[in-house]
Amino acid sequence: MNYLGQQIEVLETDLGWVGIWHHHLAGRIEIKFFPEAQDALELLMELIRQDLAVVSLLRVVDEWRDFDHIDEWEHGLVADSLVQSVLAVLSNS
Repeated sequence: MNYLGQQIEVLETDLGWVGIWHHHLAGRIEIKFFPEAQDALELLMELIRQDLAVVSLLRVVDEWRDFDHIDEWEHGLVADSLVQSVLAVLSNS
């Protein structure tokens, strides 16, 4: 299925449901094991929403760096923080 332009799948295994996201940069991302298919689907959808928000914000931060509003070190800190916000979705699941 497609969600916000991203290909996702939810597959049943012996251990539970697996969510699969075909990320445009990272490739295949598998998130294992959920008791219900809906749980896997909801987490994938949240990850995609967060990823799209981060990509949009990173474009702005890149422009700030390009126009010397921030330096490389600050750019790195902001970029890392934004990526960590996506990963936090996994920690909270």
